[in-house]
Amino acid sequence: MNRILKTGVLSACIAMTGMNAMAQVYPYFVDFEIDSTKAYASTTPVLLNGKNWVMPGVYLGDMVTASDKFNGQHAARVRRVDNATGANGSLTLQQDLPQGIGSVTFSHGRYGSEAGSTLQVYYSTNGGSSWTPAGSAITPGASLASVTVPVNVSGAARIRISKTDTSASRINVDDILITGFNDYATNVVVVNKAPLGQNVPLTTNTLTFKFNEAIAKGTSGNIVLHNATDNTTQSFAVATSTDVNVTGSDVVVSGVTVASNKSYYVTFDSTAFVKSGGTLKSTGIYASNIWKFSTVDTSTPPTLTSLNETFVDCLDPNMGAFRQTSVTGAATWKCGTQGHTGNNSVYINGGFSGGANDNEDWLITRSAIDLSAMNNPVLEFWIKNRYTGTTTKDVLVSTNYSGTGSPSSATWVSVKNVSTDASTDWKIFNNISLSAYKTTPFYLAFKYVSFSSSTGAQEWSLDDIKIKAGGGTGIADRKTDELGLMVLGTATPNQILVGLNLKKNSQVVLSVYDATGRKVYDAKANMQGGQNVYKVENINLNAGLYVIRVSDGEYYNAVKTIIQ
Repeated sequence: MNRILKTGVLSACIAMTGMNAMAQVYPYFVDFEIDSTKAYASTTPVLLNGKNWVMPGVYLGDMVTASDKFNGQHAARVRRVDNATGANGSLTLQQDLPQGIGSVTFSHGRYGSEAGSTLQVYYSTNGGSSWTPAGSAITPGASLASVTVPVNVSGAARIRISKTDTSASRINVDDILITGFNDYATNVVVVNKAPLGQNVPLTTNTLTFKFNEAIAKGTSGNIVLHNATDNTTQSFAVATSTDVNVTGSDVVVSGVTVASNKSYYVTFDSTAFVKSGGTLKSTGIYASNIWKFSTVDTSTPPTLTSLNETFVDCLDPNMGAFRQTSVTGAATWKCGTQGHTGNNSVYINGGFSGGANDNEDWLITRSAIDLSAMNNPVLEFWIKNRYTGTTTKDVLVSTNYSGTGSPSSATWVSVKNVSTDASTDWKIFNNISLSAYKTTPFYLAFKYVSFSSSTGAQEWSLDDIKIKAGGGTGIADRKTDELGLMVLGTATPNQILVGLNLKKNSQVVLSVYDATGRKVYDAKANMQGGQNVYKVENINLNAGLYVIRVSDGEYYNAVKTIIQ
């Protein structure tokens, strides 16, 4: 098997054997998996595989799975410099490739159903002073497809890929491979690799990667899987290991083991693989940021006794103390970069330009919350909205959710519905009483629903979610004059008469708590708008102070009574 397990990260070789580290590698390949820009108007150079690019009108942030077309984790999304307006977006190589250009191969696809866009490849032989089109215009389709455009210039040259139509439609571009003139090559290069990204499943037991052409095993060199979290490695001697198998341009490494909630990266020596039937070596991978991934966290976090989530450690789908769970649709909760305090938050958007999709997505605490030791626990959080459209935005708790799986298997009670809030600046909701849940651990959730029948959907952002001890009774979090409440007559151990004044017909939840916060009575009742009398009976209460709390799903109120 020739698989070696040992502790300690191997020292990386700085210079590749038999090759000048400063020389230009041919073919030149860009897969957009490392650097990113999230502003369409950015003209800041981006370093991609040793060369600077300028990409105005191009987005390299998080991909929208339902709409973007990409390999790996990222692609370039090309639109316009001012997003939907302005000059066409373009990807321009700012430095020459010294041995000329034979052809340019890349993958392309339209964003979602946005049709009408075209792309054109250009080349320049005078340092970017003027540009000559290569080939004809390219019309991306609904699926990711590859195209090869001949250029055939022998001297130093650079390329540009530009959107050429007048629409605001978006296009994805990925995996740009530029060959040298007359097939000049210095190496064979990796053009695809897996796994990548976050939350790789623990069932993963292989590493797979693909070169730009057929290869064979070299006479020396290792593939090393580095566990950066624990500072350990798993090494495979390529020439002799039966775990390393080559078929054409594809490599599969078997016998890989990964553990929960660990960060990994992969390296291999340039001598490990050579061109089939030739002597060209691979470029190898020596840096820790080229091929990296992390595994899913399957551990059960400890029960929470308070909460102060700022999302500084957000990593989809585990977002600090929360986990994203999708019930319907492709949109999901994601880590954001614009927080209420700092640069971190979470957000979800079920809409697109001119419409929305059916989505139901939950952000649920990863573990139960036990507030039995907290006096007067209250919830607070900050929200912000973008765009318009019909959405449901609700905050709920469940005492019977299992902690995993679909939330539909549990009973959820709303503690705050903010569906009607449209604030576009950060806004706080606070003093939301959780005293009703002091005696039973519960899960806290933020539920988002968008609808395809709507002309759009709000984007909902959350930050600074806290559960803490509040002041006063902490029972009501809205105006109490909307729900009148009083005890009628003298409360006895077996009967309390409660008077309620409702603004409209409602189903109310009435709960009674003793002085320790323990719930001793809970009931639901349908009541008419106006004056109502509710009889709490057959309760056999001890003498002491009690709090009666009533909610109609929108407003809360509470009143104290003493049983002699």
